[in-house]
Amino acid sequence: MSVINNYHCEITIAQHCNLSCRACTHLSPLLSKDFVDPETLRSDLTTMAKYYHTKYARLLGGEPLLHPNILSIIAVVRESGISDRVEVITNGLLLWKMSDEFWKAVNRVMVSVYPGKEMTPKQVRTCYKKARRHGTRLTMAIVDEFRESYSEVGTKDTSLIKRLYRTCLIVNCHNIEKGFFFKCPQSVFLPRVLNTKFRSPQIDGIKIVDSPSFGEELRAFLASPYPLASCKHCLGAAGKKISHSQVPRSKWRQLQESKSEDMVDYELLSAMEKQPAWEAYTRARPRPYYHISSRRQLLAYIKRKYGIFEYLSTLFDLMSSSKEVLEARFRSAQ
Repeated sequence: MSVINNYHCEITIAQHCNLSCRACTHLSPLLSKDFVDPETLRSDLTTMAKYYHTKYARLLGGEPLLHPNILSIIAVVRESGISDRVEVITNGLLLWKMSDEFWKAVNRVMVSVYPGKEMTPKQVRTCYKKARRHGTRLTMAIVDEFRESYSEVGTKDTSLIKRLYRTCLIVNCHNIEKGFFFKCPQSVFLPRVLNTKFRSPQIDGIKIVDSPSFGEELRAFLASPYPLASCKHCLGAAGKKISHSQVPRSKWRQLQESKSEDMVDYELLSAMEKQPAWEAYTRARPRPYYHISSRRQLLAYIKRKYGIFEYLSTLFDLMSSSKEVLEARFRSAQ
């Protein structure tokens, strides 16, 4: 049987976070400090790589940069052969402190920037210089709107559950988590947090085993059209739009104590049912202030947010960095 291919697969390497975001889809504000073990991950990925391959292995959390052995984790992912590239998704607050070894080891870093929790202009410049020096792609998304992700109460309306599942844009965000493979992050974390509502934390996962039948079982698992147990509490991609905020951990769950029916954006849900879901969601998605993936976009962001002095400082730094990169390439070519 041929290997199953997917665009990306997520690995939560630290389930806790240094922020407590209102819209965290991984429910990190409710989870305790916990790091993935490199050797446990090695076993899972080595087995999975025989049956499954992905273009990007995404390391995230929580906040992945909290992991004290993140370089070992990256090495394990690369050695397993499960993916072509390694990507880290972070809030960026620790990114400017990361070593050159980190920047050499990853292909791409994506920073989700939250209002009031941004890096300083100097820290941003440090990151861009390191990324350019080591050929790492660095992007930043600055947003202040999100969508509700789950309901504590959930729903018993099977019709609504099926509609949310059919239009879900997250169900292909596959996750590898402590010996199990899951279709999406919500099916990892909802049974863990809402543990009195599920018979097992792994109810929506398939156990990773090295057996002749595993590839066939994995393919059947991914092809199943039936909603997951977690879908009773998950809002898929159709939750109501909300503003971003930092919420005390003690009050975080209170904001989710409504029925699913009261937290769904039915206009968006209907639109996604009538046309390709991603196309409809893109028009209705929370808008980014900036999506920064180039020097021009970075300079525009710095100028707008911090003024002309920081803009000129950033321009000078980036020009110096470009000169250093060209000189290094010239030396290596000799």
